[in-house]
This record gives sequence, C-alpha cells and structure tokens, in this order.
Amino acid sequence: MSSEPSQHSVYSIRGLPAGVWGESYVVVTAYESTPNELAGEFFIMTKRPQEALNSGALKITVSALPPELGKIDLEFALQESLRQTEIALMDQLESRAAELGRPDVAYLRFELKPTTTGDLLRCWMNERFKPQLKDIQAKTQCRSLKQYLSFFSQVGPIVRVGWDAI
Repeated sequence: MSSEPSQHSVYSIRGLPAGVWGESYVVVTAYESTPNELAGEFFIMTKRPQEALNSGALKITVSALPPELGKIDLEFALQESLRQTEIALMDQLESRAAELGRPDVAYLRFELKPTTTGDLLRCWMNERFKPQLKDIQAKTQCRSLKQYLSFFSQVGPIVRVGWDAI
C-alpha cells in the first residue's frame, strides 16, 4: 500500500448561480482501513437553502492488478471519492431543481475547483459551516483530516469592526 496512511483534498463548487447552493465546498478523503482495504469519504457543504452537509463513504478492496490496469492505491481511492462526490452532486442538483421549481437547474454544469484546507479555516473563523465542520470531524476516519479539524477549536472568530476601532 502507501507509506502515507491518509490523504484529503478540498474543492469549492463553482459555475452555478448563487441561488442554487451559494458558497459550497467538498472535502474528499482516502485512507487505509485494513491492510487489504482502502476507504474513501466525501463531505459536501452547501449554504442554500440553509447550511447543510451531505456525506458518503466507500470501501475498496486492494488487489494486485495487471500493470496495464494501474494500481489500487491511496490516489486511486481519493479519485474514486471525488467521482462519487460528482455523482452525489448531480443527484443533489436534481433535488434542488425540484425545490426551486426550475427543471433547468438540474442540467447546469458545475466545476470542482481544487482549493486548500485554509478555506475551511476561513469558514470556521467567519462562523460559516461550523456545525458541519464539527460533524465532519466527528464522522471522518481520515486521520489527517480529523487532526486538522481538531485544531479549529483553538481559533477564534474574525470580528468585523468599524474604521474608528482600528
């Protein structure tokens, strides 16, 4: 398998009108769950119609493959988590189209733009998605993500002040 026990990536969801989901992020993970099994997770945070978290998990049995097929490793699991995220997003987009009474919304194109975990920290500090980030920390089995999110409790919010207070 891999010398690195877990990985996670963060994406922003781009290309949709703001009224569909508003500010939205995806976190995908991959980790070794047993010596012969990899696992992946996805977490989708959307702002509209209210802040929400949709998540899923998958397991992948590791087996030796002919070189022509590549190999089943942590990167493979991370990419499969991303693919499963895209499927879940298409399903969510169909549901949101029905909620809005706009069938055309189901066919809108979106892009998952790679970003950094720093965007998650900014959300936390601006008090956006706080309950969802806590849920992700509680649910994830990805050690690197769990550890990163555990540090958030040490960070205070960003407070807006007037010019005279600076």
